[in-house]
Amino acid sequence: MTKKYIVSAVVLVALVVSAFAVVPLAQAAPKGKAHGYYSFPGNSLYGRLHNPHFSYKWGGEEFDDFQELIDHIRSYMHQWRYRVARDVRDGVQDDAEIDVDTLTARDIMNDSATLRGDVEFGDSDYADVWFVYGTKYPDLEERTDTMRIDDDDDGTFSEEIDDLNENDRYYYRAVGEDEQGERDYGSLRTFVTDDSDADEETPVAVTQAYLEVDSDTAELRGRVDMNDFDNGIVFFVYGLDEDLVEDVADKDTYEAIEEDGEDLQKVRVDSDLDGAESYEREVTNLDETETYYYRIGVEYEDEDGDETLELGSVRSFVLEENDDDEPDVVTLRAHEVDETSAELNGSVDMNDFDNGTVFYVYGTDALLLHDVEGTYDTYEDIEEDGNALQKVLVQNDLDGSDSFPEDVDELNEDTKYYYAIGVEYDAQEDEPTLRLGGLRSFTSD
Repeated sequence: MTKKYIVSAVVLVALVVSAFAVVPLAQAAPKGKAHGYYSFPGNSLYGRLHNPHFSYKWGGEEFDDFQELIDHIRSYMHQWRYRVARDVRDGVQDDAEIDVDTLTARDIMNDSATLRGDVEFGDSDYADVWFVYGTKYPDLEERTDTMRIDDDDDGTFSEEIDDLNENDRYYYRAVGEDEQGERDYGSLRTFVTDDSDADEETPVAVTQAYLEVDSDTAELRGRVDMNDFDNGIVFFVYGLDEDLVEDVADKDTYEAIEEDGEDLQKVRVDSDLDGAESYEREVTNLDETETYYYRIGVEYEDEDGDETLELGSVRSFVLEENDDDEPDVVTLRAHEVDETSAELNGSVDMNDFDNGTVFYVYGTDALLLHDVEGTYDTYEDIEEDGNALQKVLVQNDLDGSDSFPEDVDELNEDTKYYYAIGVEYDAQEDEPTLRLGGLRSFTSD
């Protein structure tokens, strides 16, 4: 029997006993008893429960019979449990000199997960923090070890928990105690463990639109999501022979793909992918006006331990003859990333063109950002889409080259953002076009 049920039973018995009113004894005649005991129903506990002459009082209210009292106590206990559950869910805030927040859980498996929290300091020099968790609330009966965090440390803390039930919902919250012993509670959060019996989701490879760099160079683009697998070997294949590019699907490994001059080439871009990533790779020494075919692929070990390939669709491009040197657009690494803001960086060299409109696109949807160049012809045409896609104008009339640091704010915390610098210019007379640098990413704190 758990502590909760023991306490509940004690409370219920105390309530019942306190409810017995002191009323005159029933005037029942003794049936031949010489020692003066009252006959049934009498003054015993059993008699009090069954004597219609007794009434019961509790909490300022009077009840005609014992069952009516019990029904009232049950209702009271239900409301009491609801208030406790509400406090656990919302996080009861005490007079602590710290502020504790519960963050989303990560690395959720069928039998383990990593709980995360954050503490901000007021006048306390340190905080002792831990997590409570369980499959039912308010009965969060499991507790992690206590960690001490000083006020000059990073306030984020985490703890891996294991021996969990698979495919089960868990409730958890962060708890902190300041140097005076006052506690603060983060709000209640939940997660569901994986089902180990469920089919594993295979990797997904997506071939994306290419980017022409110059008359003999193209940038191949694609994205791979490993889903439930890891250690992926990511690559591009490309060439003049569409059938050879298609037939790569008959191979089981990257090494088994045999190059064949200009008809089929391969290039590896990642040797150990876990999770999801976008890729760009420049390929050179291409022939102008020729049609090239390409696709992205990933080699991985399937659930049976066999090596296999997952491939994106086949796409094509033609490099057009062009005597002008197109603008060079380079996306650089972001700086000063915090919870809600970051500094984007990039450079543009207009080369043989002028009057460039320089801008950034950024957001949480990599595919939307990748499609900007192939979908729109001008900066004004780019349609924003909430957190998924935003744009910011940097300069209206660029001649020559320059670097462009740009601050963006109002970001969501603990979120991965993608971004690229771009330029709008007239590739031919009165024919505006967009050119984007490679896609980069950062994660807000």
